[in-house]
Amino acid sequence: MILSYTPTADDLLRLAPELALLGGALLILLADLVLPERAKGLLAAVALAALAVSAAADVYVLTQGTDKPAFLGMLASDRMVLFTSLVILGAAALGIIFSASYVPTFASGHDAEYLALMLLAAFGMTIMAAGQHLAIIFLGLEILSVSLY
Repeated sequence: MILSYTPTADDLLRLAPELALLGGALLILLADLVLPERAKGLLAAVALAALAVSAAADVYVLTQGTDKPAFLGMLASDRMVLFTSLVILGAAALGIIFSASYVPTFASGHDAEYLALMLLAAFGMTIMAAGQHLAIIFLGLEILSVSLY
């Protein structure tokens, strides 16, 4: 018996908001390596842009009306999950905006790590909110807790 699963386009569309958060976190960490010190202030704008892209993808999924679960029923995509995801993204954006002046004085030189961990924490929360299987909920909890640790 061969067990295999090929994700459909609907599955990947449902995962697009979370992939935007992961891509933003990776972009911030890579940009931190190549940007000069005077340009590190742009990293907060990149984090906010990643949150905006993720929110736009959430709204797109919401308007498409795909209430079917994705990935063999492991991730939900109903209105409540998408609303919760938008609340989480809004809270992360407010956290980044309000901490923009505090982080450089508190953790000088570690702005990129802070922003990437904020995006990864939001990623874990959105995965936890969308999880319909205990393994997915646990995975979201672990991503959230590791990034907050």
